[in-house]
Amino acid sequence: MHNFASGFTYDNTFPMKKVLFFPLICLFLLGSLSANSQTTASDSADIRVAEGVLKMADWANFDYKNILKKAAGGDVAAIGEMIDFHRFVDGMDGTNHGVTCLELIPVAGDRIFASAIPINKPALTKLLLKRLMAAQNRTQQSELRKDLSEWAPYTWATLNGLPLPVDPEEERKKLEEMESTGIKSDALDAAREKNGVRTGTGTESNSIMTTPAATRDSSHNNRQ
Repeated sequence: MHNFASGFTYDNTFPMKKVLFFPLICLFLLGSLSANSQTTASDSADIRVAEGVLKMADWANFDYKNILKKAAGGDVAAIGEMIDFHRFVDGMDGTNHGVTCLELIPVAGDRIFASAIPINKPALTKLLLKRLMAAQNRTQQSELRKDLSEWAPYTWATLNGLPLPVDPEEERKKLEEMESTGIKSDALDAAREKNGVRTGTGTESNSIMTTPAATRDSSHNNRQ
């Protein structure tokens, strides 16, 4: 500190304070940017959640956000809990919860979501189907407004009690595994026919049909 005759006081420590204060500001800004990036990453799933539904969840002592996070990660039990929560909401809250479940399907995976549906009672399955249909008119994700059977065939089949769709690639691999183990059975032939693969003609009936006529006549004369 230096005192001048004019009465002004000059603080010669100011440059030092300035040097120390600047890095602190930088650290603060970097911390804020890091926090924002983490929030963006956690929200990358872009699943819509309504405030009214969260209020109902608090009333029902249902840890909505945490269970939704688990469900989005493919936890079948958590998906089952999300479906079961439809029992606690109705009206607009029911529709909004349906939007959350609808947008959850592609994040968790169609097959995984579908596998959680039978956990609940049939009446709830009907309600889920109704809610998902209504949610398609409210979701902001345009690709989810298409027919559910197109982008979520397993969920659609399970909700409607239909046979699950067959994955051609998986069926091909199964056939290759069966053939590699030397399995020669009617089941294998039927599976190949089902998948558009022609089976061989080396059956007993075909061998009889391809026997030359002269040989058949000779056998007939010998028997006489």
